[in-house]
Amino acid sequence: MDNYKFSGVVPTLVKRIQNLLTLDWCVQFFHTWREGNRCADLLANFSLSLDSLVCARKETPPSELHKLMSDDISG
Repeated sequence: MDNYKFSGVVPTLVKRIQNLLTLDWCVQFFHTWREGNRCADLLANFSLSLDSLVCARKETPPSELHKLMSDDISG
């Protein structure tokens, strides 16, 4: 990762992930194609529209997410 040049919030996120990986944890990463988890893909794309990395808690999911959640539930 040190050889790559990033811009925006990505370097901060990558650095935070690298710091977490140095802790005494057993960590595994699994790749899922965006089509395999459209809810996560929608939320990830939504996060790119934010000005900064923030943690938010909502009582209900965004309206765009309702259909995707229903599709996931029904298989």
